[in-house]
Order: sequence, then C-alpha cells, then structure tokens
Amino acid sequence: MRCPKCGMKRVFDLAKCPSCGHEMDDKPDTSSPPASGNMATVVTNQSKTKRKCPFCAEEINIDAVKCKHCGEFLTEALREESKKYEKQTAASTKTIRMFITVIIAGIVISGLIKSCADIYFTTH
Repeated sequence: MRCPKCGMKRVFDLAKCPSCGHEMDDKPDTSSPPASGNMATVVTNQSKTKRKCPFCAEEINIDAVKCKHCGEFLTEALREESKKYEKQTAASTKTIRMFITVIIAGIVISGLIKSCADIYFTTH
C-alpha cells in the first residue's frame, strides 16, 4: 500500500506515513495526487515508478527509503534511527579503543617493571 498523499510505499505498519505524516488507513484513497513541494515529489511520468530525491534531486525509485546517489534517508524517522545507531556505534568504538589503550599501557608498564627488577637483582 502507498500513502495517498505523497505516494511513499508503506514499509512499516505505521499509523502515519513516515514521509509526510498523513494518517494511513487500509482503504485505498482515490484523492488528488501528491501536493507539490512535498518531500516525496513524484516524477511526472506515466508509470509513476520514479521520484526525485529531495536532497540531491536525482531520480530514484518511488519505493526507495535511501537515495542511492547521495546516501540520505528519505524519511525523518529513518534519519533519526540512523543518527541513534551512529551515536551507539561511536560510543562502542570509543569504549573499545579505551580498553585496548589500557591493555597496551599495562603491558608496557609491566615490561618496564620487569626490566627494572632484572637490572636491580642482577646488580645486587
């Protein structure tokens, strides 16, 4: 099913269209075509299978959720989800780097202590 307002394919079972916020119902809507200036502007052709990306204006499939040209998510909900994931990934990466740094520092310090101890005990 597609949103009757913007033409976005219904990917998730949401009450509102993630692209334009239109209330979704399970009945097909025969109302007017999408309003101009909407985020999911449909390219005017006979098959209505393409639309323009609102970020780079390249032609993409009407069902696309991410532009293949510029890499932007086409809905606010997916952009927010992507930002959350990026923040979580960045935090995980930072934790892993800190852990590796502590282990390397521990190895270096233990090697220095062993070297100092070897020098001390061989001279006394």
